[in-house]
Amino acid sequence: MIRNPLKDAALAYALADARERLMPADASITSAGIGFARKGGADTGELCVQIGVERKLALEQIEPGLLLPRSIQAPAAQVRVDVVPTGVLQRQDQADLRQRVRPAVPGYSIGHVACTAGTLGAVLTDRRRRRFILSNNHVLADENRAKEGDAILQPGPADGGDAESGVIGRLQSFVPLSEEGVNFVDCALAAAERDRDLLPQVHGIGTIVGVGAPQLGMAVRKCGRTTGITTGRIRRVAVTARIHYGCGVLLFSGLAETNPISAPGDSGSLIVDSSNCTVGLLFAGSAYSTLLCSIESVVEALELGEMAWY
Repeated sequence: MIRNPLKDAALAYALADARERLMPADASITSAGIGFARKGGADTGELCVQIGVERKLALEQIEPGLLLPRSIQAPAAQVRVDVVPTGVLQRQDQADLRQRVRPAVPGYSIGHVACTAGTLGAVLTDRRRRRFILSNNHVLADENRAKEGDAILQPGPADGGDAESGVIGRLQSFVPLSEEGVNFVDCALAAAERDRDLLPQVHGIGTIVGVGAPQLGMAVRKCGRTTGITTGRIRRVAVTARIHYGCGVLLFSGLAETNPISAPGDSGSLIVDSSNCTVGLLFAGSAYSTLLCSIESVVEALELGEMAWY
């Protein structure tokens, strides 16, 4: 397991070059990150810069001026570049853990009263024993359109939740999504309508024991509204990607990527490691991959440091 490949100066330089030179010049590039080079469908163990594209074409189908480099020259070394298909990366909140349940637990359907449905990611408890719901901005805050105090339904509206009997919480805060700058998280917090209506144990996974960082090769799992419990591995870190939202295509950085372990409606799911430490908050993906925000960035952005995960 590679803890922090960005400590390698050549890799860090090459990734920055891919992010700052290649991505702005080519709209077909969906993402850039560090991963293991592959040969014959298997990881070689060699670290490289991976450039994500919607669809990988044969060399003869690409105009010479649009060919991506096979390597990037860093000051001290030549860094390999691999091109990997990602499909169109998009939010995953649309349409099984879709039924109403009380007390509700992470993994079940949830959503802002004006949205479709995503996943209840975590239940946190503050020092006054009040309970809060963690999920994505686009699940709980309707891509910045919501306001504090808006109703959060369980299940989400797409799964039959209604404002008369389905209110599980009220929007507390969210990190605004930026259409112009770089985003690092897609996250929001809701306060429980009634604390007794929520339990913190993730469905099929159990109690979250702490917070960690995603690492290349790490085995992970999640429980989400649409695909339930799925498992995978972290295959890219330090990812910069263009994500398709309802409001437009937004740029994100500081992400991690797994093999495809999600589908629309799983947005907001916690990603956990084998010891039940959470390492990320799922928010986007495609048929080729799943993307997560660093949970450490989420904790910092929403000021959750003094809250408990149980």
